[in-house]
Amino acid sequence: MSGGKSVGLTLCIDSTDEFIDICGQMRATGLKPNFITVDAAEGGTGAAPIDFSKYVGMPWEKTLIFVVNTLRGYDLKKDVRVLTASEIFTAFDIFNALCIGADICSTARGMMRALGCIQSLQCHENTCPTGVTTKDPRLRRGLVVEEKRKRVTIISRKPSRSFSSSSQQRVVQSWSSSIEPSFTSVSTMKIAVTRTCTPK
Repeated sequence: MSGGKSVGLTLCIDSTDEFIDICGQMRATGLKPNFITVDAAEGGTGAAPIDFSKYVGMPWEKTLIFVVNTLRGYDLKKDVRVLTASEIFTAFDIFNALCIGADICSTARGMMRALGCIQSLQCHENTCPTGVTTKDPRLRRGLVVEEKRKRVTIISRKPSRSFSSSSQQRVVQSWSSSIEPSFTSVSTMKIAVTRTCTPK
């Protein structure tokens, strides 16, 4: 139906029963998305009301653990890639997500802040005071591309440099070889992540 294009869904989980039902239907029908993007309570745009961005949905780590666990429990993880994006800034955030079971991490908030975003909640009003999300020529003067691009470059390169250390590569290999696809409880998975992903 998609003409060979990847099809996926993005979700922020509030009721765990609903996602369990989705996985049950995937098993029953054999119809599966190529990927699921996991967002969480911490996600949202800079224009989102604070109450929405802080309190709607489960916290990010708990959500990711639950989604990966449930997919494994229904024997779907091997067919469905898990993407995650929710306040991921540092190499440790990415490392943590990969250890839990994410296949891909994406980040935008760190880049936005490097550009100068102050989360003034005006993205949709064309009145962004820092010039990041406006077409108003007067306000856009605040976004000096030559200056900001250096900051964005630093933010984008830092995680890859952190990942180049051999100690972290060993920990990733240790995690990959020790994890078994099983329907583990959330608390057990948290303990496993903490123990296995702590560099010795």
